[in-house]
Amino acid sequence: MELRSRVHLGFEHQEWEFETVDSSLNGMLVAGPSSVPAGTTVRVNLHLAPDMKPIVGLGSVARVLGANQMGIQLNQLTMAESWRLQDFLLPLILQDGQRELHAGVP
Repeated sequence: MELRSRVHLGFEHQEWEFETVDSSLNGMLVAGPSSVPAGTTVRVNLHLAPDMKPIVGLGSVARVLGANQMGIQLNQLTMAESWRLQDFLLPLILQDGQRELHAGVP
């Protein structure tokens, strides 16, 4: 689902700020100043809302799109962080699905 959030990605001794283009329970597409090779494990700090502490864990770069977009698979989050992500995203996903359903009704 389309969701714009700030996310910090770290690799080795570097860290960059990206913005999510879309997010799901399993991953996210991010846009930012650079990219790292597919297969790279990155540190993830996903800032979903100002009043919420970031989702923190590790992810894998699943694909690189051009010079500044990457697909990040969130396959290395702790169970607690996965639950927090699910608690935030599921209501939004359900709302989005309801809007699409009602938009298709004449």
